[in-house]
Amino acid sequence: MFDERCQIAREQLAAFAERKIATLEEFIAQAERITALLQKVGTNGRDSCDDIELELQFFFQPGIMNTPQFWLNTGRYLRTLQLRTERLLASPQKDLDKLESVLDFQNPLDEALEDGKSFLRDFDLYEFWLMLQEFRIMQFAPELKNSLRVSPEALSDCWAKIRR
Repeated sequence: MFDERCQIAREQLAAFAERKIATLEEFIAQAERITALLQKVGTNGRDSCDDIELELQFFFQPGIMNTPQFWLNTGRYLRTLQLRTERLLASPQKDLDKLESVLDFQNPLDEALEDGKSFLRDFDLYEFWLMLQEFRIMQFAPELKNSLRVSPEALSDCWAKIRR
């Protein structure tokens, strides 16, 4: 009986690992497609490219795969970046206009992270980051639909809670 359960557990663990590896390979392929698109963007879209590259680095930082949201939402976040990059090629100024509203919230988050805060250990900062990702979807790829309601006011309120 025990040996049978051990065998079942090994099989389930192997299947689980295979699914995670396949998902991660898909994420990496998406990131590579985005990087290839970024190579085509001219000098007018450089600020947007920098933001997209920072987002890609953020999604593949150490420890992030330990969060449930990584596995649930990274595909959507990467799809947002891909759609954004495709649209950036056609209209760099439009992307910059949208980026301005995002940077109002991204810059304070970046400063907090530079000061040594870890969004992986600070629930409020993590919640703010999730909201900011949904705000990015709303700005750059609204057809993907948000998994939670977000607005500039909600982001401001969440940030105020962190600053207290």
